[in-house]
Amino acid sequence: MAEGRDWVRVAADRCPDCGLEGGLLPRDGIGAGLAATASRWAALLGTAVPRELRARPVAGAWSALEYGAHVAGVLEVFAARIGRVLASDDPDLGWWDHEAVVVAERYNEQDPAEVAARLAGFAEQMHRSLADLAAGQWERAGTGRAGERFTVEGLGRFALHEAHHHHADAGRTVALAGASDVRRPQLLALVTARRLNGPVDDRERDAIGTIETALAALERPFDQDAGPTHVTSSAIVTGPDGVLLLEHKRLGIWLQPGGHLEPGEDLEAGARREGHEETGLALSEPSGGPWMVHVDVHEGGRGHTHLDLRWAFGASGDPKPPPGESQRIGWFGWDRAIAMADPGLAGALAALRPA
Repeated sequence: MAEGRDWVRVAADRCPDCGLEGGLLPRDGIGAGLAATASRWAALLGTAVPRELRARPVAGAWSALEYGAHVAGVLEVFAARIGRVLASDDPDLGWWDHEAVVVAERYNEQDPAEVAARLAGFAEQMHRSLADLAAGQWERAGTGRAGERFTVEGLGRFALHEAHHHHADAGRTVALAGASDVRRPQLLALVTARRLNGPVDDRERDAIGTIETALAALERPFDQDAGPTHVTSSAIVTGPDGVLLLEHKRLGIWLQPGGHLEPGEDLEAGARREGHEETGLALSEPSGGPWMVHVDVHEGGRGHTHLDLRWAFGASGDPKPPPGESQRIGWFGWDRAIAMADPGLAGALAALRPA
């Protein structure tokens, strides 16, 4: 994980790397989220080639197995801390040197199946501890070594973020070790984050399942020439004048700018490029980094099915689309934009609309 961030705050807010927005998940869903994430860890640790699980392709970064053992350790420590906080008033939560134990306990020499079992066991322990808590119990707190206060809810959210974020790290590490496309585990993490954050409507909930299934089945999901079903990336652009929409030249519906990815192109970079190419505007990302705010699955024309990733961007000024792009484009107030947008976009706009 990147240095210099307040990871306690990131766990409660939005993480720009893994997509999890901790504050959106209802607290009574934290335990189930941990159990589901443990299942994804079991799949990764149980199917990846052991050599790739132990590889360290990025200098200074852990192996996938070390990430898994670290998450198991986090869940063990935090399950115990939650137990202490629920049992006594303002306990000292102590200190756990998570860097030292990687070496001391030889994480990279451990058996992947045993790591997966330990991780699942502590996730289930936390799930049970967090089940059916009264409102006051969620607010019970203990004190860390640096004087920071951790509530039961905060401990649960931190543990869930660690498990989800490091699953993405581990997936990327395995992909690098096996010389495969690192965008697949990145997208899996982002789509899973959309599920945990809460889909905006039933259509997005269905799209999440479709994309997860496609990622498991398609050999080259990011290549438009590999088959009729593939990933696309698009830009939901907002600004002082509302929402930027354009009328699709073939489909005749009002949408956000977006399109196919270039070979090897970063997911967010593809949306930014398409947004600039179709509008002529310079796009800016939200404070805190890239933010994938929505996914949708829809017909893309020519018999294609698009697994579309929607990213938030800001812009201002009059759009200047070049020749060949849709010339029916403009800024619309939020009410009008939601009313005229394609149904696959309207739900996202309603969720993003400023209060």
